[in-house]
Amino acid sequence: MVNETLYSIIFLDNERNPIPNCYFELTINGHVITGQANNYGEVQFNRQLVESTPTEYKELNLTFWNEKFPKTEHSTTDSFVWPEGKTSIKALMPDTYIINTRSILNEDDEPQEYQRAYYLVRKGDTWSGLEAKLGINKVEALMFYNRMSYSDQLVEGAKLYYPLGFRTKKEKTEKGEKTNSSSTKQQRSQENGKPIEVASKRGECFCYRDFTVDEVKNIIKLMRDSEKDNNYKIFFAKNCPLSESDKTYERLTEEINKTFRKYEINTCLRKVHFLAQMYLETNYLKTTVEYASGERYNPGRNKNAIKNKNTEVGDGPRYKGRGGMQLTWRVNYLRYFEHTRKDVAYYSKVIPPTETLLSMSDRRKNFNTLVGESLFLAIDSAGWYWRNGSAWGNLNNPADNDDIYKINIGVNGGFNDFKSRISWVKLLIKEYNINECKNLRLNKELGVYRLSDSSLSKTKYGKEHEKEFKEYDE
Repeated sequence: MVNETLYSIIFLDNERNPIPNCYFELTINGHVITGQANNYGEVQFNRQLVESTPTEYKELNLTFWNEKFPKTEHSTTDSFVWPEGKTSIKALMPDTYIINTRSILNEDDEPQEYQRAYYLVRKGDTWSGLEAKLGINKVEALMFYNRMSYSDQLVEGAKLYYPLGFRTKKEKTEKGEKTNSSSTKQQRSQENGKPIEVASKRGECFCYRDFTVDEVKNIIKLMRDSEKDNNYKIFFAKNCPLSESDKTYERLTEEINKTFRKYEINTCLRKVHFLAQMYLETNYLKTTVEYASGERYNPGRNKNAIKNKNTEVGDGPRYKGRGGMQLTWRVNYLRYFEHTRKDVAYYSKVIPPTETLLSMSDRRKNFNTLVGESLFLAIDSAGWYWRNGSAWGNLNNPADNDDIYKINIGVNGGFNDFKSRISWVKLLIKEYNINECKNLRLNKELGVYRLSDSSLSKTKYGKEHEKEFKEYDE
């Protein structure tokens, strides 16, 4: 008899105590499982039920409650993927942050400090070091909420947010003064008076700052020049449905910066890897919609159609590639639509707040076309896919390791334009002196790619496709 591997979820209240016998609903790619935890606030599942694989992405949501914590909108966690390498995770309540502010001395736009629950990664930090410094429970909380594992590299200056409702204790400095490791400086926006995060600039690199319009122009010019193409217009293909007002470098820069902030694409390596992939996926920033008809994605024409929820003839063209990362298949559109309904105010300029996931799932309403027609959604959907949508998990992590092989597979799913994707990244790394970035923490040579340096080398997929990968080895 074969023993099944069991994974567990432990439900904790806002004081990090187990919630005995609480009720729960676990949603796995839209399928709901209900039940009740044991006396220790724990429930166990078969590993295959909850763990994603290279061929099947599993997006999870948890709702849990009891008499003390009634079922409300705060009972549901954010969507997450089971963290790689973890057999047990903790779900915490409630779904809120506690933000403490100091008093305002005057109303003359004086900078004001806020405290917020996150850990700022320092130079030399390691997971084992953090466990000794913060404690195992805190590190597990950081991993769970930030969807990371022990194999992920810590990047200096990155912010790892604690789970919602998590409280951190104040630490003492060498001088004996009390500080809080989760403090961040914020200033009031000149536009709306609300606090906005101010990230320090690190030298002249791209880390933790917005791009300027000229920088984006120069990046595109560099890539076009490398192909001996002196046409520097963007989104000019005949099939591109963007409005003329969206076909400008100013608008592109605006949306790139918003997306990079939202999905934590915030270091040099993360940015150049993302831009290289988006440049290729949009046919060198000429269009936001796949050129082909999409018929090849129809059921009966593609063996993967049904499992990707293309269940009707016509779903192929309806859910063909759109946006900066060419979102494809109905299952991915629905997952992205669900994501937009969690912050309806953010998407309200394009999608009415009254629209629900159910209404957006209605094929007759053609919400799918918006991903190609709105530059905001085109770039935002690319960021969502990069951070949350790929079957290979958060692509910020392989970007931190300069793992182009994993990123290529994570974006494309195969070997289409594999060499070109490598070429674009190498070009950007060289021309923008990424080797001088202060946040590089690599165990390999920057911009040199071999399967042996990729995390894919240890996976079933990497071993099955070893011959293909090694064709691109240097």
